[in-house]
Amino acid sequence: MVNYVTSPSPRPADAEARPKRRKAPLWTKLSIAVGALLLLASGGTLVTAKMLIARYTSVVHQAKLLPAEAAASNDGSLPSGPLNILLVGLDTRVTTKDDPSRSDTIMIVHISDDHRGAYLVSIPRDLYVQIPASAHYNAGFSRINAAFAWGSTGLTGDAATAGGAGLLSKTITANFGIKFDAVAVINFEGFRKAVQVLGGVYMCVDEDANSQLRGTNRYTGKFESPYYPGGEVLNPNVIAVHYKKGCRTMSPTDALDYIRIRHGLPDIDYGRQRHQQQFIRAVLKEATQKGMISSPTKLDQVIRAIGGSLVFDGNGISIIDWMWALKNISPSEMTMLKTAGTGRYSGSTYLGEQLLPDGTAVLTAVKNNTLDEFALAHPDQISTDGAPPASGP
Repeated sequence: MVNYVTSPSPRPADAEARPKRRKAPLWTKLSIAVGALLLLASGGTLVTAKMLIARYTSVVHQAKLLPAEAAASNDGSLPSGPLNILLVGLDTRVTTKDDPSRSDTIMIVHISDDHRGAYLVSIPRDLYVQIPASAHYNAGFSRINAAFAWGSTGLTGDAATAGGAGLLSKTITANFGIKFDAVAVINFEGFRKAVQVLGGVYMCVDEDANSQLRGTNRYTGKFESPYYPGGEVLNPNVIAVHYKKGCRTMSPTDALDYIRIRHGLPDIDYGRQRHQQQFIRAVLKEATQKGMISSPTKLDQVIRAIGGSLVFDGNGISIIDWMWALKNISPSEMTMLKTAGTGRYSGSTYLGEQLLPDGTAVLTAVKNNTLDEFALAHPDQISTDGAPPASGP
């Protein structure tokens, strides 16, 4: 039974002194964060490798998600140059039976041309962009998370996922010129299962925050949302779950609740963007420190538990090819970058977010494969994991 720590607590003193485990591919660890292990550690035995590859191909759901307009060109194998992977986290809460899924989390993993470094770049879900036409909507301007909803409207199953991911990727390509080598789509239940298998995740909360979804009625003691229906107006009768600044081990429920908070944060969606990046880095570290990659038994538990929550499109490239292409990347070589923006208005009406010059420059650098130069010139745009500075000499 896992005992989750609900108040700030220090990382075990020997955490950094433990022997370093063999590096595993970045995508193996990323897949834990997004719901499945698509690649296996390069140091596994041949028998283990065959078993796990068979498990990947049978449990991890694969479908055609990338439309031609948004797909990077290849000749049937991964190119030797830079790679872009689109990660989409779905909010599957619905208010009516016809309510579509929305892309609550949109991230780009940019792999450097030597396949030894990686950047994690978030796209604000409320970014105001031009969305291409889909089967049910004409082209027009809206918030970018509407693209997945519009593309999936009227569809079910794989067709809905493909329609949503297809229109979202086309939207990013049309507005920023970025094409993709792979897409992974996962719902929030997949994230929860990933953290459950890990036994919790150690995260550093960088600012006090109140839950938007979980609270207790101060009079009845019953569970209740801190907001009235619609999610914009606070209910004074409800005491929200509070996340105090500091580091602690979070349960799956707390971790997923925390990274969905936006109301009450000083920088709203940009704060949530940062927290979601911190979550992915925290999961990667947790997987490494707990030997999740080196243990075939634990790997199998992860695959069985969460493989069904993920839909993956490798743009015609096999999982095995993805495995070997990224085998030299470790989480320590992942840099998290901010995508700075501000509110956009028509008179007093809020339309969404628009990128500031540095935010536009980040996405331009993704397109041009110049993120190394951007990060060097703009160290203030690099996100941290929220941990306090180390003390001592």
